[in-house]
Amino acid sequence: MFTVQRSNAMLAAPETAETTLTLVTAGKRLGPYEIVAPLGAGGMGQVFKARDSRLGRAVAIKISKHEFDGRFEREARAISALNHPHICTLYDVGPNYLVMELVEGETLAARIRRGPLTIESVLCYGIQIASALAAAHAQGLIHRDLKPGNVMVTRAGVKVLDFGLAKFAGPAAAAANQQQVLTVEETVIGTPAYMSPEQARGEKLDERSDIFSLGCVLYAAATGRATFRGDNTLAILHQVTTVEPPSAASLRADLPPELDAILHRALAKDRDQRYCSATEIGAAMEALRDSMSTGNPLSRQAERPASREPVKRVIVPGYRRRRRISAIHVIGILVLAPRRRAGRGYRVRSFSESSSKRRS
Repeated sequence: MFTVQRSNAMLAAPETAETTLTLVTAGKRLGPYEIVAPLGAGGMGQVFKARDSRLGRAVAIKISKHEFDGRFEREARAISALNHPHICTLYDVGPNYLVMELVEGETLAARIRRGPLTIESVLCYGIQIASALAAAHAQGLIHRDLKPGNVMVTRAGVKVLDFGLAKFAGPAAAAANQQQVLTVEETVIGTPAYMSPEQARGEKLDERSDIFSLGCVLYAAATGRATFRGDNTLAILHQVTTVEPPSAASLRADLPPELDAILHRALAKDRDQRYCSATEIGAAMEALRDSMSTGNPLSRQAERPASREPVKRVIVPGYRRRRRISAIHVIGILVLAPRRRAGRGYRVRSFSESSSKRRS
């Protein structure tokens, strides 16, 4: 995760937010939650497996390096209201931690490290992620940090994780700003290789920013490599904002041209050239998946020419004998016709006459 922030309020802060944090280890308690074991760590903080002593259920707790502000708490409440099978459920919010559904499986990033996914899996996971984004966007939330590491692959499909960087957009953002005036300006937050160009430039974002990030996720899943790569953060951001990536089809021979077109549109630098919504790109992937399963002309399999069996000659009994007799008749006509024109009359004897002459 990459963050650049400039704020007058931050310059006036006498101490850092890290001084408010408490050391968390296995066996410790965080409110009603008993820490069991660490699950991972990232730029935003650490994730632990924990047990909710009140309900007796296993949960995941993400502990941030910074205290959450009032705006984040409002957004967290909005996220907790999302009820979608492909969004990790948010159970509770603390001063600097999130309590979430514990999802068993592996991240999409871990799966991609083993190689490209099948075309069927790319479409299946892409449709599910698009559905999750559509549900969030309907509530006025954009994810802002969609990447393979924030998608968990389970036996039942995928779950989108970590709405910790989610932000209100559209009318929801206007309502939030009526309650609190933002002090952070020129903010770039997210993961460079999966940012949209407008996000990398620190511009105002809408749902189409998540569409670009989804395109990057699907590109990586289909090809086994990141869409944008560089030696450092600035090099990657330059790629994101100015460089067109190689087409996915050039990196994978069996990629359907329809999927390549979907990725190309999702990764358009100009947001006006992308899909206008997660629902639209999801519908495009569903149409391709259905065409591949039913074998209609949109499917690559349907484009393969049907095999042709060699034509077998059928010999009709007596055919060759009749053909020889017909040839003898033609030769006879060609030989006798000149004699008739020369006045040499001829008469064709009947079979009975020929037989009586041979007996005599």
